[in-house]
Amino acid sequence: MIGSSKIGLRPIRGGGGGAAPNPDPDAAAFIAKHNTESGLTMDVLQQGVVNTLFAMIKGSGTTNGTNFWASLLAGNSEVYPFCPVSDSVANAGGYSVDMIRPATTATFTNFVSGDFTPSGVQGGNSKYLAMKTAPNDFDQDSASVHAYVRTSGPTFRYPIGAGSSSTVGSLIRNLQGNIAFGINATYKNLINGWSVGLLSSNRINSSQVTCFVNGSVVSTQSSTSSAPVSYKTYGMALNNAGSTHDSFRGNVGMLAATHGFTAAENLDWFEIWDYWQTNIITGGRNV
Repeated sequence: MIGSSKIGLRPIRGGGGGAAPNPDPDAAAFIAKHNTESGLTMDVLQQGVVNTLFAMIKGSGTTNGTNFWASLLAGNSEVYPFCPVSDSVANAGGYSVDMIRPATTATFTNFVSGDFTPSGVQGGNSKYLAMKTAPNDFDQDSASVHAYVRTSGPTFRYPIGAGSSSTVGSLIRNLQGNIAFGINATYKNLINGWSVGLLSSNRINSSQVTCFVNGSVVSTQSSTSSAPVSYKTYGMALNNAGSTHDSFRGNVGMLAATHGFTAAENLDWFEIWDYWQTNIITGGRNV
């Protein structure tokens, strides 16, 4: 794993309330919305890590210096970092905030309060996060979905996806130690193992789809793209033509739907989220 010592950025540390000094304005907007939705004031330690997260999204402290911010805004992307209020408190309101467009939140359905901990979101039967976009909100040949999977098992299913058995979709399936992945194409490609970490299903052209795990390519398959589906993407489940299907049974630390990334961008993307998971709570929640 790539830790924060390699990244070269440090969160602003502290305790109790207050605010991190000199916050990035987009970080400040996220923190303000998080405070509103959670009904609590984010601890200064978490505020500092949020500020660093936004700096890294904008190109600081990663191997290739990718500035994702403008393209994430322009490309209808949504990113849920699942930021806790503090080392000991998290709730659905805070976890529903999209860091790209925080004004409008996503909706958790069938979860209970105990499913939200500082370590992430715990899934279960019939539970899902209704995200704001669908695969057809992205270009047919430039799209990706991402999930930071913290725990997995033999029947853990879909951490993110939209599609159906009869149409193409954009999804990751984590089942029985295997990963199935697809973007605007029928998924049928399995990789043994690789059940935890940052999983990314990625397309940047009309002829191939690639699976990245922790920023590295684990499989590239021939896959001709088809018109994207219009079903809203679900986190912690597959939106199966409008119905919840195969909810994820494990714990997840981040979900995102974005445009497609190059290999160099995927490495930077992993470094960003490895930093986040390592630092967002004392002792980390990275795997």
